[in-house]
Amino acid sequence: MKGNTVPVLVLVGEYDLALTEEVMRATWQAWYPNCRIVTLRGSGHYPPHETPVAFATEAEAFLRV
Repeated sequence: MKGNTVPVLVLVGEYDLALTEEVMRATWQAWYPNCRIVTLRGSGHYPPHETPVAFATEAEAFLRV
């Protein structure tokens, strides 16, 4: 799968101490060159529950492209 050009969106919680933006760059972005990483402000490990509007907004914008 390395080098797969499928567009990927990774949403990271600003306060997630385990799955940080840095970790996502080293993992997801290393495998998927078209990976877009967005940090959701005010969220921890569960962005869909903690910041649902921001989560949905980013997901919808990504799917529109």
